[in-house]
Amino acid sequence: SLKLPRGTKLTKVTVKVNGKVISVFQGKQATANISLGNLPCGKATTVVVIAVTSSGKTVRQSHKYHLC
Repeated sequence: SLKLPRGTKLTKVTVKVNGKVISVFQGKQATANISLGNLPCGKATTVVVIAVTSSGKTVRQSHKYHLC
């Protein structure tokens, strides 16, 4: 789950895994779930870049996953 400022709406969400863009969601699809099941074993760093409409700011969050 992502922490967003109150009263903001998402316009675009970009998901990167190990520096590669794997998904870009816009509009209502910006709340979609991401599956990491097809990635190889090892460490994966996921970076989610979110563009917020009401304030025009960009929020960036990252998380490291240990697969397998």
